[in-house]
Amino acid sequence: MSTRVQLQELATKAYIYFYPLVSMEMTRLQFLHSDPKSNPSLVAAGPLNRVGHFRNFPSADIKTVVRVNFDTLYSTGWVDLSQGPVVLSVGENTVKRYYELPLHDMWSDSFAIPGSRTTGYEAQNFLITPSCWSGDVPEGMQVIKSPTLYAWLIGRVQAQGEDDPTLREFQDSIKFTPLNNWLSGEAVQLKDVPKRDDLILSKPVTYVVNEMSAQQYYTMALEALQVNKPHLSDWSIIAQLKKIGLEAGKKFDDLPIDIQEVLQDSMQLGLQKLMEETPKIAHVYNGWQVNNSVMGVYGNEYLKRAVIALIALGANPVDEAIYPFAQSDENGEKLVSEKNYVIHFDKDQLPPVHAFWSLTMYDQDGFQVDNELGRFALGDRNNLSYNADGSLDIYIQHKRPHANLITNWLPSPPNGEIGLTMRLYNPTEAIALLQWLPPVISTN
Repeated sequence: MSTRVQLQELATKAYIYFYPLVSMEMTRLQFLHSDPKSNPSLVAAGPLNRVGHFRNFPSADIKTVVRVNFDTLYSTGWVDLSQGPVVLSVGENTVKRYYELPLHDMWSDSFAIPGSRTTGYEAQNFLITPSCWSGDVPEGMQVIKSPTLYAWLIGRVQAQGEDDPTLREFQDSIKFTPLNNWLSGEAVQLKDVPKRDDLILSKPVTYVVNEMSAQQYYTMALEALQVNKPHLSDWSIIAQLKKIGLEAGKKFDDLPIDIQEVLQDSMQLGLQKLMEETPKIAHVYNGWQVNNSVMGVYGNEYLKRAVIALIALGANPVDEAIYPFAQSDENGEKLVSEKNYVIHFDKDQLPPVHAFWSLTMYDQDGFQVDNELGRFALGDRNNLSYNADGSLDIYIQHKRPHANLITNWLPSPPNGEIGLTMRLYNPTEAIALLQWLPPVISTN
């Protein structure tokens, strides 16, 4: 590494490679050190190896996760395997509602998704173990090997409404239990978590990560790297990063000054590259960006993995859900709050899904915005009004429409660009193969 240009290229590559790890670690630390009483968006805050349940959909002021959904209620928590395996339990799904329990490693990859699509509706126990663990597996348990010692459960349970006792009962059945406690029958003793004054707990993770200095960013990355191993296929990039001193056990402050300076410059260059790549990470059809491949599990697609960590950390693999993202209207222009739009579905072109579909409204940063209806999403489970021929029109605008259109109105933010996302849960092959595409968004 002899030239400044070569150093800068490698430093930018390092920023992109570590972006999901830093984002996941910052998310974990916010959960671990926050008080759920003061921050209701972190229902699983506090000690690890416990599952917290959202009983209601997030309000407009909860901005912990970008592009949160309003179709399912979350059951979420962090697994800590440093002391051994942990049992993930789920009770019988008596009403056979859609649910999924994806587990994400510290690189943001989804490595297992127990749920209605994969394992059915019966009561089950899964043994989550470190990748190198060997031992006796209790009878009837399925083993899930985690690539990293920490993992994030982002469970989603279909919600027809928030006041549903069967939903709450099912959520309560989703829990973590360390294997030692499972075998001994001893109650789990959750340790108090010390307060961390050096952590920013009040801002969304994306903002915190994007505002870090190189010293903060790479210190967190290298510390997390000591605990959470890279994927086996990362050998080549890890070898490259060692050339500039970025390896587990090393400290940023010990790097040569010229390397520190290059890494600092790479922060802005790397983030800029992620921003520029965001509208290009998938092909656009009818004005919708459709990610029908390399989602949730990324292999060596480090740039795409980082972009998804920026805009939708914890996204599902395409087998579980596909998320078309609106890019432009019928004229190829960006969607803005100052305009009114309509999305028309012909009767035979309604989204073909095995579970359900929805449209969710966000601002340009990926967060929900308050509106007079308190409505952030519309979909096939709502009491929509269909046209006489069976077709469907959804109205996208900020101002309140005519009274007979209210049931099909998805309010947009008061200003700025619109972040409209379609969710297709358990999509059919027609969606995955692009034989079905979202319709054009027309100005109204």
